[in-house]
Amino acid sequence: MIDNYTLDKQVYKKNTTELHREKTEKTEKTVLSNTRSDLKNGNFPTIFADPKFSKQFNVIANKPPSTRLDWLTLVSPKQGIEPRSLDKVITNFIEGRCWEKTYDYQIFETNRQLYEGGPAMVMEIVSAIGVRLRIAELENGNYFIILSFCGDALSQLFRVNNFLAIARFFAESVEQFSLKASRIDLAFDDPQKKLNIIELHSHLRAGNYTGFKNYRGIDSGAGKIEGYTLELGSRTSNKFTRIYDTWKKHKEVGIRYESEFKRTNAKELQKFFVNAYEVEKTNKQLLKQLHEYMFTNIRFIDISKKYSNGSLEKCPVLPIWQNFLKYVNDKLELRKFIKPKKESTIEQTANWFKRQVSGTLEVFKNALGDNNFLKFIDYCIADSVSRQRHKATINKRMLFTKQLKRLGILGVLTQEEIDYATNNCDIDFGYLSPSYEPVIKEENLKANKRILRAMLRKDNVVRSQIGKEN
Repeated sequence: MIDNYTLDKQVYKKNTTELHREKTEKTEKTVLSNTRSDLKNGNFPTIFADPKFSKQFNVIANKPPSTRLDWLTLVSPKQGIEPRSLDKVITNFIEGRCWEKTYDYQIFETNRQLYEGGPAMVMEIVSAIGVRLRIAELENGNYFIILSFCGDALSQLFRVNNFLAIARFFAESVEQFSLKASRIDLAFDDPQKKLNIIELHSHLRAGNYTGFKNYRGIDSGAGKIEGYTLELGSRTSNKFTRIYDTWKKHKEVGIRYESEFKRTNAKELQKFFVNAYEVEKTNKQLLKQLHEYMFTNIRFIDISKKYSNGSLEKCPVLPIWQNFLKYVNDKLELRKFIKPKKESTIEQTANWFKRQVSGTLEVFKNALGDNNFLKFIDYCIADSVSRQRHKATINKRMLFTKQLKRLGILGVLTQEEIDYATNNCDIDFGYLSPSYEPVIKEENLKANKRILRAMLRKDNVVRSQIGKEN
């Protein structure tokens, strides 16, 4: 018989994406409450004719679309850059020698934090075109910097659609100071308004999308609506998309599709620019691949055609999105960002072992007894050695083995845990210090483990008790 709690869980269990959709629909700010019937009937000209909407919503311009770099933030390595390198950064990027130009700039002294929880900022330099350099002095005598280029500054430094110059900038000017991109914004301006924001909003409300979890619709203007914005995804995520009418903000006719790439995605884009410059790609090839980064990770689909298991993979793309992608480039291919693998250390591996495995080992030891338990461990090791492993896994294990041979028991137990074992569990590991040479010196890893097991068996203490009591 199913209890009420289990029944409730089955009744109210929903897909995470659906919960996001419902939450967004309840909390979003919308101006379409009185025009839903028009949305369902696809009567979009009637909506634009509504007195609430500015006449600019109906205006289009007979101009070709364009793509531009709209924001760029570069940061120094954690160890900072040397004072002489800082002087070159100011000369190249603030004064303008990098672009063979000269700009005026202002220097502001401050003691604010560079970023939340970061070092204190000692100086901020702002050039006449809007390039901003924030500087913090580190304990090692170097300087940690954040260099930001706003859209207005970039429009004066690089021509629209000229991404070969941007690739050269990354490869020659940025790389010499080991600066890394933490944010890159790309903007696609469409004066012909092939994307209808109101129609897209109706599909969002119907759940016809994939590639992001939540969205928000925002209108702007007092009395008359002079602009409308759709935000797709979270501002804190590695990729965030914004689609809006440019009249309110820029006083230009058109729709802007704007993608923000942060952290790992920004670093991947930086590598893309550097590689594109080294292999001498054409500007047309660059534009196509940048459009793939911008547009292929988001889809507007017919969610009613999804599989019975909830999969959206085979859902057909809606005509409005399909036509827009053809308008951008009829040969776009799916381009996904590479998720970096997290490299684990000996300390992290040892903590995982003590946290996740030690309890299970205790169960086997208590059930099998000391003798059979050790034989079982030997069998597991032998079985593991006989399996085929990826070359990277083998190399990682060999590196860990060398490090453990050098550190001994200090590689898997902290000094506090060793002191606790000595004082409370009667386990004597001998004299230990960071420069201690371990007693176990055999080249064979299996021999090392055999001696370590013998040491633990002699004291008859379960290693898991060390972590539990501590």
